[in-house]
Amino acid sequence: FLAHFVGLVSLGGAFFIGTGSYMAAILNTSFGLPPLLTIPAATILGAFICTLFLIPCLPLRGVYFAIVTLMYPLLLIRVIEALDIFGGTDGIVGVTNFTNHYFIIIMVLLFLFGLRRLVNQDLGLVLRAVKDNDQAVRASGMSITYYKTIAVFIGSTMGCLAGAYLAHIYMWAGLSSFAL
Repeated sequence: FLAHFVGLVSLGGAFFIGTGSYMAAILNTSFGLPPLLTIPAATILGAFICTLFLIPCLPLRGVYFAIVTLMYPLLLIRVIEALDIFGGTDGIVGVTNFTNHYFIIIMVLLFLFGLRRLVNQDLGLVLRAVKDNDQAVRASGMSITYYKTIAVFIGSTMGCLAGAYLAHIYMWAGLSSFAL
């Protein structure tokens, strides 16, 4: 989505998956929420966190944005190891098992349907314009950073959904979540 419609090549998919995984594990183990609540909540909360981390990087273009997005999962692995937070190198264990494949299939189909509708709306046209000629979009008085932020939020939402579901399948969230 990010590369095709906005022109932001992101190598930080592991950042999205790892954040969603850790958020689901924390919501499930620390707050005792059931998987049907932790997966959507971790998806939205994780996407919000990922977007906040990536906002300073949005002015970057091309390979520079890709390199910075690759740096985030590597950085977070080292921070978690050094500070021994979120279970340190052992990770967060005891996540409730949830292997309802129909749930994730329905969620993915809803995402695909929603994205298809989105890219055919005015917002999708602006996102494609940002990819094609961001200077023209800026000259028309629109904020490129605003539209890139929306796109990063949408892209990270998909990754965080995958991470949240994987945490419940593996019943664990750890540093390898950032290496997927």
